[in-house]
Amino acid sequence: MKTVIGTQAMGNRNDNGDKLISFCSASGLKIGGSLFQHKQIHKGTWRSPDGNTVNQIDHICVSRRWISSLQDVRAYKGADVASDHYMIVANLRIKLQTICRQQGENRLLSYNVAYLNDEKVKNRIRLGSEE
Repeated sequence: MKTVIGTQAMGNRNDNGDKLISFCSASGLKIGGSLFQHKQIHKGTWRSPDGNTVNQIDHICVSRRWISSLQDVRAYKGADVASDHYMIVANLRIKLQTICRQQGENRLLSYNVAYLNDEKVKNRIRLGSEE
């Protein structure tokens, strides 16, 4: 069984945790929240109704192919979502490139993401037109 959980996991694992690890192992996934070092208050994703217990029970699972794109995963307590769960946020950095194949020639094309800041482009994307 490949390691799917990092060294920064919080708390004790139960049956459901074992099932998640088995699923991630079989599916080629890693558990993102266990990979990054944070203070305990930024690891817990659920608090008990009495407010005394905090556990890490919500997770972001990422394919091993994209694990190098994962920059950070942490819980944020400040979001008011009317729940006993905290919001989990993952930061990703993805390089957008494609290979252009013309007449047997392989070359990399980079996407111009700065082009998306143009208001005309934003409006065309929102409206779904390709003028």
